[in-house]
Amino acid sequence: MWYIKLEMKRLKQVLGQTSFKSVLILWVVLVLAIATLFLSAVFSYKNSKVLAQKALEDQAMMIAITLQGVMTYTNLEEMNYNAFLNIILSQNWENLEFIMLYDEDGDIILHSNPELIGYRLAPEEINFIKNCKLPYYRFYLDQEDEALNQKIFIADFNFYTQKYNLYLRVGLNIATFSFIIKRAQFLFSLKMLACLGLLIAGFIGTKFLIGYERMQLKMKELESISTMAKILSHEIRNPLGSIKGFSQYLREKIPDPSFSRYLEIIFREALRIERLTDELILYVNPVKVEPKNFNLKELIEEVWFSFKDKYPQVELKFFTQGENFEVVTDPDKIKEIVVNLIQNALDAVLETNQEKKEVKIEVEDYGESLRVRVVDNGPGMDEDTLKKAFDPFFTTKPKGSGLGLAIVEKLCEAMKIKINLQTQKGEGTSIWLEIPRFLS
Repeated sequence: MWYIKLEMKRLKQVLGQTSFKSVLILWVVLVLAIATLFLSAVFSYKNSKVLAQKALEDQAMMIAITLQGVMTYTNLEEMNYNAFLNIILSQNWENLEFIMLYDEDGDIILHSNPELIGYRLAPEEINFIKNCKLPYYRFYLDQEDEALNQKIFIADFNFYTQKYNLYLRVGLNIATFSFIIKRAQFLFSLKMLACLGLLIAGFIGTKFLIGYERMQLKMKELESISTMAKILSHEIRNPLGSIKGFSQYLREKIPDPSFSRYLEIIFREALRIERLTDELILYVNPVKVEPKNFNLKELIEEVWFSFKDKYPQVELKFFTQGENFEVVTDPDKIKEIVVNLIQNALDAVLETNQEKKEVKIEVEDYGESLRVRVVDNGPGMDEDTLKKAFDPFFTTKPKGSGLGLAIVEKLCEAMKIKINLQTQKGEGTSIWLEIPRFLS
């Protein structure tokens, strides 16, 4: 018996070892990857904006330096629009929107658009230019194209000639800048999608790892239970046989009714322990399915009939719907499942004090499958009980093993049977099976 104690201790350790180290490692790696990707995206986007603007600033500066070199010794009073335009065209500057020279009063002396020569800048604008450090760069929304949200890049410079201290304003088209920014935005979006993909992958991976870890724990649990079951089978079956045999022998030899009653209790409890041992062995051993062709209605009707006489206080009803109840699956396993479900339903209704105790069994021809439904008007289950209903060793019965529904679920899984349990506290329970007509 020392080995059983050792296995029980090991089983408790297994059940308490729900380690999520693999999940933690996964999320640490993912968080680092997402953070790196996110920071890379942000810095790349900001860097692209800075570099694109720097390119515009350098181009404006190059235009200003070139124009300063060409016009330093030019007599502005003798220069007309055509001469100014020829200078501009001879340089073949890209992205150029306009160039203008204006004096300290804001009067436009020369402009690439002749219609604007002679106009004066707003006083607040010229005062701002005088007081700020030049060159001064900014993006400006073109009033004429405001509806199109067309921006241009503007740079103001000091411009010196032989006689005058003027100001030069260069306006550049930002098409190239916009292209760089859009490309940066596109790459930023791709990296954000990659972050989202990693996040989704993290959740999927977490679900997989938790499922895998739980499966591993369940396998270890089953291994421990299997070892215990084998020991119990060996250590308990032989003494149980003796207890059952001697209790029956004594009942026959001792006619005293009061003494026979105690022997009857011994015999029943021995049977209960034997049944518990059988259930434990059935639960831990692999399920061997042996498909045969049989009539499901006849099999369940036979089970129903065997229960009907044992529980006269319960109204046990049997219904069928359809005509074809032939099925190819394992009849012994189906019988085991149905017996468990009906027994659970009967135990449930017997717990109640209501006058009408009812259990209904329904078999329905559902085309490619057959449906079996067991309904009772017992006390039902609350949400917590429902969540644990199929857990091994969980029971609400004083003398239950907690293996009935666990065995049912295991057998259903082996025979590809869908199982669904619906219940409500105080209103009873309904459980149905969808059995494939042909088990391959």
